[in-house]
Amino acid sequence: SVPRIVRQALAGLSSVVREAPEIDPRRPGARLPVEDVPREVVPLILAFNSILERLEEQFRARQRFLIDAAHELRTPIAIMQTRIEGLPGPEQQRLMEDVARLGETTEQLLAFERNDQVNDRRETVDLVEIARTVVADLAPLALSAGYDISFDTQTAQYEVLGNPFTLPRAISNIVRNAIDHGGNRGMIHVSVLASGEIAISDEGHGIAEDQRERIFEPFYRVTPRSTGAGLGLSLVKQIVANHNGRIFLDSSTFGSTFRLRF
Repeated sequence: SVPRIVRQALAGLSSVVREAPEIDPRRPGARLPVEDVPREVVPLILAFNSILERLEEQFRARQRFLIDAAHELRTPIAIMQTRIEGLPGPEQQRLMEDVARLGETTEQLLAFERNDQVNDRRETVDLVEIARTVVADLAPLALSAGYDISFDTQTAQYEVLGNPFTLPRAISNIVRNAIDHGGNRGMIHVSVLASGEIAISDEGHGIAEDQRERIFEPFYRVTPRSTGAGLGLSLVKQIVANHNGRIFLDSSTFGSTFRLRF
């Protein structure tokens, strides 16, 4: 019958419609299928795939440029640091802080772009061990900045399929954010719940309500003089999204808590 013939002809098109929203030009080879679709629609799908191919190349070119630029900046930054260390007078400390900020910006740019390159790697990782290691690595930095720092877990182990390089960076960036903006006092606490949720809290002054969404935007900084490019929390959002997770933020004048749920 005619309805059955129409349904068969449109069956392939339905799969295209389902797959289209999942297309990401940053992922190599992301294309819409042309098999089993009506002949009349094939030229449209081929044209769309051609656009995807050009977008993919533009993404790769942008990524190569930013990574190359960041690498090139590393050497002159290191030279500047060496020369400034030998300068006399009160300006030395201010110049060192400016160069440190430039160096941190460079490293954030590299991390932001490299995340796309290593994102496809997946293996079994233990969220408890990752969080514990991050706290141990950053404890000296937190203590020297005036904080106490602690870790606890409700479960001995919580394994997920994830990226062993980017997941630690997501947790680390939030802890570093607490160190940078927690007011140099109080406790930074990292915990892993029985559900696998990771919570990172501080006892700082909190984040204003109108800034709670914006802090995850690239290059946004709560305080203009803060270290780095404002890419740390944006990278966290990207990493968590790549793992099909969500970020929740609770904040008040008594402190902030970031919760990562996978």
